[in-house]
Amino acid sequence: MLEQFIQLVESDPQAVALVDGRTGWRTTRLALLERARAIATDLATSGVVRKDLVAIKLPNSVEFIAAFIAVLMNQLVAVPIDRDAPETEVANILAHFGISALIYRDERAEGGIAISTRTITTPAATPAAARLLKLTSGSTGRPKGIVTSEANLIADCDSIVATMEIGPDDLNFGAIPFSHSYGFSNLVTPLLLRGTAVVISNDYLPSTITDLCNRHRCTVLPGIPMIFEHLASLPADDGSFESVVKFISAGAPLPASASRRFRERYGHDIHTFYGCSECGGIAYDREGAAVEHGTVGGAMDQVDLTTEGG
Repeated sequence: MLEQFIQLVESDPQAVALVDGRTGWRTTRLALLERARAIATDLATSGVVRKDLVAIKLPNSVEFIAAFIAVLMNQLVAVPIDRDAPETEVANILAHFGISALIYRDERAEGGIAISTRTITTPAATPAAARLLKLTSGSTGRPKGIVTSEANLIADCDSIVATMEIGPDDLNFGAIPFSHSYGFSNLVTPLLLRGTAVVISNDYLPSTITDLCNRHRCTVLPGIPMIFEHLASLPADDGSFESVVKFISAGAPLPASASRRFRERYGHDIHTFYGCSECGGIAYDREGAAVEHGTVGGAMDQVDLTTEGG
């Protein structure tokens, strides 16, 4: 992944990688790489070594992406933690998985982030190819770690961009958390592997989403059902989308009523995306509005679905 991102930088170093939705500040591919190199140096001097687990607890930001690139540079294993996770939950995760370092937001620190390290008596036993540990509660409510390799991430990204027809000229609106499997696969990996830029936001307010998408001319809006339900409930005279051509819903079932109301309100269908943290994207509604017919679409490109049993 690192090699592919460096190739993107070399091909067009001044291409925009990230846009701050609130301020409009643009970060180029080269600037992002340089920020990552600085974090990689800080990680190296902090004492973490190859294959150590490093947690990243940051909101959607340039620093989040740069921190993950730094993990790739130092051959570490990234563990994204929800940006809103309380301190007690973070402490439990660090102890449970034997995480060596935590990258977190600290406005007093240079660059706005800090790194805290922990003494680990028993290093985490992760496979050599591990690069990302996805956190999930699964069905039991207990935290679990899903080991993901670079090959896994690349294959999932290839499937997503091919199936959803998302290219380097698109502009993703990034409000869903980078730290979640959905946000990481639909926003972070297409940026690093295909050069698809992202407008950064941490705001779910419907009027803000509409405004930022229009202001920055976003073309793709990955969201969750709650976002689309709220957008569908806005009054008819309360703005519309001027540039977004693809609306994607995942993370939870999209109610058929929300799909209908959104289309009636904005004149666009919502495309349902179904997947899971363990294996990535599974199915996608290519035509739109499939939930109104009781489905989540068909198998994604490069994905085979089979049925077992009678």
